[in-house]
Amino acid sequence: MSGPLGWAAALALALLICLAWLGVDLQRDLAQKRLLLLPMIGALDNCLLSRGPTSNVETCGGDTDSAAGLIEGTLNSLGPRRSADGIYEVGYTLNVPLLRLFTLSADGRWVIDEAAAKRVANTIRRSERPMVLYMFSTHFSVGGALEKQLGADPRNLAYGPTGQPMDKGRYYHLDIYPWSVVDHSNSLTRMRETAINAVLEQVCQLPLRDRKKVHGVTVLGELHHLFPDFESGMGVSTSYQVSDYSDQSIQGFRQFLRARFVNVRALNEALGGDYRSFDEVVPPAKDIRTQRLSRYQDHIDSYATGVLPISGWAHEVNGPSAKAPWIHIFVNGLPVAKVPANLARQDVFTAVPSVGSADVGWRYDLNYSALAKGMHRIDIALEPADGGPMQYLAGRWVGVMGRDQAPPRLAPQSPLPPMSAKRSGTSFWLDAPSDQLSLYYNPLVPHWHEYRQRQVTDYLKHFASLVRHSCLGSGSVYTHQIVPFANPGWDASRFAIDDSLGDSTGMQLGISLYGRATYGPEMIDWLRSRRSKVAGVGAHGGSRAYGVTEFHPLKGMSARELNQVLMRHHAEGAQFISFFMEPRVKGKLFEPGINLFSFDPQNVAYGSDSLYEAMANILRAKSHDEPSRAVATGSAATP
Repeated sequence: MSGPLGWAAALALALLICLAWLGVDLQRDLAQKRLLLLPMIGALDNCLLSRGPTSNVETCGGDTDSAAGLIEGTLNSLGPRRSADGIYEVGYTLNVPLLRLFTLSADGRWVIDEAAAKRVANTIRRSERPMVLYMFSTHFSVGGALEKQLGADPRNLAYGPTGQPMDKGRYYHLDIYPWSVVDHSNSLTRMRETAINAVLEQVCQLPLRDRKKVHGVTVLGELHHLFPDFESGMGVSTSYQVSDYSDQSIQGFRQFLRARFVNVRALNEALGGDYRSFDEVVPPAKDIRTQRLSRYQDHIDSYATGVLPISGWAHEVNGPSAKAPWIHIFVNGLPVAKVPANLARQDVFTAVPSVGSADVGWRYDLNYSALAKGMHRIDIALEPADGGPMQYLAGRWVGVMGRDQAPPRLAPQSPLPPMSAKRSGTSFWLDAPSDQLSLYYNPLVPHWHEYRQRQVTDYLKHFASLVRHSCLGSGSVYTHQIVPFANPGWDASRFAIDDSLGDSTGMQLGISLYGRATYGPEMIDWLRSRRSKVAGVGAHGGSRAYGVTEFHPLKGMSARELNQVLMRHHAEGAQFISFFMEPRVKGKLFEPGINLFSFDPQNVAYGSDSLYEAMANILRAKSHDEPSRAVATGSAATP
């Protein structure tokens, strides 16, 4: 081909090729921008595990060898696979209970039920939807003889400060096991490894097109340390017991200190100690107020890190609905902090529904280790949302104590600024601190907590490495962690998971968000701060990708409101959002007993029915300015 027409044809052909490549890139970009909604559907165990006499084809959506039928029936009841506006795609989170994949052989050994492991792979193969593979094994009981056997072995359990294995606890009417995160060679760890490898082996036999449906793998679930009275003992108090005080953990702590301080002289200088060797160090485990100490460094409680949480809740009856009042905190008459009363306090809303919202909490962490020894006055005042005069709420005295426990002297006081008494329309409560609280800073305690956090991180990394060495290793491996600091009434040090929420796991961040943590700006600010710390280059550096492994706002929302929350997470880097759903076939709920946090039209708890309707409307709406009323008119499935 030659001449002007030839050149024109060649240019046209080149242009078409470029446009084709641009089209491919554009499609890829659009696919990457789509947010995956991957609900976790209940009762899939009925279809994955070996069937008992009550199992039948109908409960598995007509499928006899996978959970795909039940998944399709449930998700089709919610709405289309892709939202009308192209922003969302609906898949699923496949929860695989690792410790239930075993069966007892004729010779009395626990072996993998290969058929059950294969059903996991069959589910992925027979469903065309995107998914996250959740390798589930946490402190929550899944039942069965294997779990009881593992729970009877002390090597599998975390040890309390008495040097004995901790007792099994309860949470939401479920048994919880204080599984150890220290020992990587115990029978619990080996069973978890065996189950994960068995599932990965089956999944890796799938064709590439099916393996590409796996958009991520989460390992274990909410991994953290346990403590006595787990269900009601999450708060800040002087009754404080944590784990792990097993011999292996104590030896590990000494090694941790050796690596950090190199020699005993440096250790003693940092701690004000008199240790002759690292072998004399024992983790802090006693309360100086009620127990005899061998050394001052034995002391531990909720405040021994040198930080005093000051927290409570406040509500104005006639305050502007869109604004929260400010809480002013004074120490010895001088202002030290100003925080909004807008943090999640679901307990307050449950007990006092008249406040109208759970977002009435506040908290400030005071570094009291910088204060001089003595009695210090803490005063709390409220600045109304409408800008009226400051109102005095409450005051407390706290004693910053010396190691000799000598009676503290009064610290110098300054007069408070002018303020009025509390108005009749203001409700409040000061949770912490208690009046006349004594505070003992132990510089060994922060090191102990940091070591406990590293135990959690190292255990997660151990299991993530199994996935990394499999056919799914090039994909995303996520944590599935809670964020205790999002609840102002909790003591995050008990859980010891701060390190695992950072970048040290080498995994993508996966977090469970409830209440205000789903929709409030604080979590977005934390995500940006986390990226900044990882990258060291500002708010938008570091890895932006994360997953929301459990999601529930704990209140009803319209489709427009819920869409705004979802899009805010999408803009910040969320790759998927998972929420609980109840199993349905042809719209019919067949499994009795609804998960308290399931999005479902029959679940009125925490506005879950409203959230189900909002999610269904989002999937059907062409524009979220005027969301579809498909559910209201009955086009979506009803119970």
